Amino acid sequence: MLAYEVAFTARAGNVLAAYTSHDIGGFHGAKIDFDLYARWIEFGAFSPILRMHSAHANPAEGNVRMPWVYGDAGVALMKKYFTLRTQLLPYLYTYAWRAHRDSIPLLRPLYLEYPQLEEAYHHSREYFFGDEMLVAPIVDPTGHQTVYLPPGRWVDFFSGERRAGGGSLRGPLCG
Repeated sequence: MLAYEVAFTARAGNVLAAYTSHDIGGFHGAKIDFDLYARWIEFGAFSPILRMHSAHANPAEGNVRMPWVYGDAGVALMKKYFTLRTQLLPYLYTYAWRAHRDSIPLLRPLYLEYPQLEEAYHHSREYFFGDEMLVAPIVDPTGHQTVYLPPGRWVDFFSGERRAGGGSLRGPLCG
């Protein structure tokens, strides 16, 4: 479901649905594995709307898709990414205004920025988050990801590592 949501959200801007939202961790079902939950929180931080919500239909266990259910690690992860999201509010506000003014979504697939590049049409789980950020949520359970970097110079948001664009990189990636 997470992989589907990433691609779906990236395409939502194609029809001017700029504020698509999903339930972090999914809505129904039992407690999910921590690694999957962590990837969902990371995706949520780089989504148009960050929203935690799930079914409360399990009276014996309560809501099993909230950070505190995963103990200190779940709470720390939530604090890390929700703090980052809060720090991005001026950036988000700027691109929300541009979405309103210019009908250009905050979150958009690579092909909207690089329509001439064939490669931009083959990476449905990557997207631009505003003009300055390229996001590729990790959806593979192994933590491996292939990321296409369009032409240009890129800087890893978390590590500061600089990379040349115009190709793909693959490996265990993390935020």
